[in-house]
Amino acid sequence: MKIVTVNVTASGPGETSGPGVTITLRVTNSGPRAASLTNVGVEVTGKSGVPGVQVAQADVVPFVGTVAPGKTAEGSYLFRLDSAEQKPLTIAVNSFASSPTVIFVGEPS
Repeated sequence: MKIVTVNVTASGPGETSGPGVTITLRVTNSGPRAASLTNVGVEVTGKSGVPGVQVAQADVVPFVGTVAPGKTAEGSYLFRLDSAEQKPLTIAVNSFASSPTVIFVGEPS
């Protein structure tokens, strides 16, 4: 996982410009069948519990499609989050409502 601080430029309805983070995740499929990445969800929470607001931009590509057995896939996610909330971050990743959520805690580089 890679966490990088960025300046977010609003590009859609309801988005705001300002400090944020880009989170890049990698998953490796160690199973015998292709694994769907379609329903992967990522949420970010700042140090005081403030949620990051996900922002869509062309150069930020989330997980899509499937990952074949033995292969690795990468997805990136952009969140608007004030600088004061960025250390540490809590990152929650899940793939289905019935699957466990994986929690990471980290700081941007």
